[in-house]
Amino acid sequence: MTQKTSSIFAIFDLQISHTVDIEILDKKYAELVREHHPDIFIKQSTEQQKIAEQNMAMINKAYKILSSPKLTCQYLIDQMMQNDETAEDFIDDYDITDIMLLHYEIDNIKSSTDYEIFKKKIDDFYQIALSNAKQNIIDNNIKIARKYMNKLNFLDKILQQTRGMKFKNE
Repeated sequence: MTQKTSSIFAIFDLQISHTVDIEILDKKYAELVREHHPDIFIKQSTEQQKIAEQNMAMINKAYKILSSPKLTCQYLIDQMMQNDETAEDFIDDYDITDIMLLHYEIDNIKSSTDYEIFKKKIDDFYQIALSNAKQNIIDNNIKIARKYMNKLNFLDKILQQTRGMKFKNE
């Protein structure tokens, strides 16, 4: 394994895709840990130990990204933007109208009497936004995919902020 790997997909010998088979990812992760874990290099030189630590850090970071559909989409968008000479076009991609509409819908479901129902409705919004982000990555519509990523981030924050919230029947 080289210290500089251009793609987190290459680390796990996977095809670049917006979806990752978690079983395959977990299997390859376990193989890489057995091969590159720093404890294996404890009797090696300091330099080899340092390389093992760097490799393991890279493997762990790649695993974290690939095991999360949201982070995988964000990674793909970031990679596509690096290859796009007109990246400045994406500066204004924060679609405040969409976020305000989402906020309005969320305000409407805050009247739910049960946090689980509220969480389920938010999760439904989340899955739709994630699906749309993936489709726009496939279609190479990076600006639109980033808008859906903004929605995902917004929904994550809503769930975090409402975690301790009291509902009417509680």
